[in-house]
Amino acid sequence: MRWLLALLFILLLPLPGHTAFQFLDTGARPVAMGGAFCAVADDAHGPHYNPAGMAWIHGRKAAISYCQFFRLADLALHEVSFVQPTSWGVLGLAARRFGGDLYREMSVDLSFAHPLSESVSVGISMRGLQLTISGYGSDETLSLDLGLLAAMTSRLRWGLSVRNLNNGRLGRGKEEMPQVLMVGFAFRPHSRLLLSADLLEDISDCSLEKLAGAYPIELCLGQESSLWDPLTLRLGLQSSPTRFSVGLGLRAGPFHLNYAYRSHQFLDETHYVSLTSP
Repeated sequence: MRWLLALLFILLLPLPGHTAFQFLDTGARPVAMGGAFCAVADDAHGPHYNPAGMAWIHGRKAAISYCQFFRLADLALHEVSFVQPTSWGVLGLAARRFGGDLYREMSVDLSFAHPLSESVSVGISMRGLQLTISGYGSDETLSLDLGLLAAMTSRLRWGLSVRNLNNGRLGRGKEEMPQVLMVGFAFRPHSRLLLSADLLEDISDCSLEKLAGAYPIELCLGQESSLWDPLTLRLGLQSSPTRFSVGLGLRAGPFHLNYAYRSHQFLDETHYVSLTSP
């Protein structure tokens, strides 16, 4: 039964054609905003969506996150992330584990970001990946991400991120992992309101079937509103398949406790919890 549920999960992922290291949203805040975080990327989860966002982070940031996809222990995702500004740029470090005893993905990310000007920054992430399948052994590879972030105005930001730029592969057959292109916008019409939108596309498969539109671009929409201190409300929407999300953020001293709920068009819901500082 566990193998069947894991297989269903893989088949119903929004980015088709690959089975390992799909792009999974992480962190309760980005999830609650529908995963539309490419042009936001302003906390310890930011490098996962766009490493360039770290360049505009002031002060040390850390986060611990956990979820069980569709409430299944064998589809649990754990992550610890850390961001540290320095005099010559901003460094990020993250460790992630997805899966259980039968199927497990492990990754360690080392990220670096630097401002090119007052309004443009660039970032890169190097990711060490290990895939382990019970009875079949394990394999490792490296993956590179590249990000760009630009402030078009004081209220509007534009982001671009390419995941697995070097086309890292796994297994004896050197199977392709997803290459994901993300383009996003973040608009803050008011100091207490943030709106965001991302477009995601798997660019690793350029077959005629895909070019004909068999695999649609994924749309992500999100909003974050600080109704009153110390509570924040977040809403999100994702397509292909359709998923809705809602979440709350609570500030308690130097810590932020974030929760997100995400529905699924075919499977059970998923709950996310994150603790961030500051």
